[in-house]
Amino acid sequence: MPRYFLEIAYLGTAYEGWQGQKRQGAVTIQGTIEQALSAVLAREVPIIGAGRTDAGVHARQSFAHFDHHHALPKGLLKALNRLLPDDISVARIIQVADGAHTRYDATARSYAYYLHFAKDPFLVGRSWLYPYGLPDLGILKQAAGLLVREADFSAFSRRNPDLKHNRCTIYNAGWETTGGGLQLLFRVSANRYLHNMVRRLVGAQLMVARGKLNLHDIESALESQQPLRININVAPEGLYLTQVTYPYIDPA
Repeated sequence: MPRYFLEIAYLGTAYEGWQGQKRQGAVTIQGTIEQALSAVLAREVPIIGAGRTDAGVHARQSFAHFDHHHALPKGLLKALNRLLPDDISVARIIQVADGAHTRYDATARSYAYYLHFAKDPFLVGRSWLYPYGLPDLGILKQAAGLLVREADFSAFSRRNPDLKHNRCTIYNAGWETTGGGLQLLFRVSANRYLHNMVRRLVGAQLMVARGKLNLHDIESALESQQPLRININVAPEGLYLTQVTYPYIDPA
């Protein structure tokens, strides 16, 4: 049966995360796309996503796949976007090999986390209002450098006993200013992530900048796989999935 990838983007503010839920009334990204796709194709169409973002988390680029017995109808992309709400869009529909998988075939995923420092109504739900003033960018860059490695990141995640292992390879991580210097942006790219991992990595680095932790604490947590002694999870609204990489998909 032919398989297709949907390249999607969404603002996650109004949704209870990616994952479809059985609870009545739960509105999710997956459920909303499945409803629209099923309406256009006149049959129930389940989709499988590249990953599971939490409630309030956004995606500039993600993917989901579905199977369809027949050739797709002309105008499917436009029809799908007409049915989807304004905060979800589909950029491309790509036919792939029958065994291709949006989750298992991804070779890298990249995230960005935005924070700002003054109240701004245009950033509500799209960036985290950081209440402690502008942190030291030099210290943040030192902390980010410690993360670029292959390691067990259990200390920076919510425990999941179903996982076979908690090892991840972070390819790059760094901080930069954006928005005319009014925002800070953390970028990270890795082969895989654990639950809440990016938000906790951001929180740990910000705690170092505030003097609540030091660089040695991050090194020790990575070596021991033991959680840090303070809460390091930051708000979801600053987090964006920005790119998912596949060996057979043009990133354009």
